[in-house]
Amino acid sequence: MDQGDQHHQGQGKDQETLPPGFRFHPTDEELITYYLVNKISDASFTGRAIADVDLNKCEPWDLPGKAKMGEKEWYFFSLRDRKYPTGVRTNRATNTGYWKTTGKDKEIFNSVTTELVGMKKTLVFYRGRAPRGEKTNWVMHEYRLHSKSSFRTTKQDEWVVCRVFQKSAGAVMRPIQAPPHDAMTTAPSFAAAENGYAPEMNTANGASNRYLSMDHCMDLDTYWPTY
Repeated sequence: MDQGDQHHQGQGKDQETLPPGFRFHPTDEELITYYLVNKISDASFTGRAIADVDLNKCEPWDLPGKAKMGEKEWYFFSLRDRKYPTGVRTNRATNTGYWKTTGKDKEIFNSVTTELVGMKKTLVFYRGRAPRGEKTNWVMHEYRLHSKSSFRTTKQDEWVVCRVFQKSAGAVMRPIQAPPHDAMTTAPSFAAAENGYAPEMNTANGASNRYLSMDHCMDLDTYWPTY
């Protein structure tokens, strides 16, 4: 069996599921200002859609089976493992390979205050050992708080939140943005559009409005029961 397809059989029975037409789709800003900030500042915080994992003990093709939800992309909280006890470099090696940074880190700003709140790092997984590893199609977006963020705490350098997915051949990676307001208002009223819930519809420009707002993702039972 191809390792990239193993997640179809590896997902746990208690994995969170969304009703047809919905998905967990936070923006870069939401991942930092809501999820990561709460994870760092509140020891009791549990991400309903984001699992805790040790990325150094998991191969990328095993991660989907450890996720709480997701079909094509999966979200995780992870503690950064320092390569050296007194250093700042992060250990990104697993048993079979390593994650390698690609490109420059992207600055993430608060859309209301324009404050620089965090950084987004893109990494690609390589099989083998550096520098002779074989590149795979597994990609990770790692989000961390910015050192000057007003949310900074003594633990800000430890926790990160990550998005993991497989990049298809010829695919172009684009940042995830919240859908435009006009797209949201065209949605049927399963729930109020301003609540961030709406079945997927294609707008005139071809954009999809399949979106789940961060405001309610921690209270999913309000909209459908769990069994």
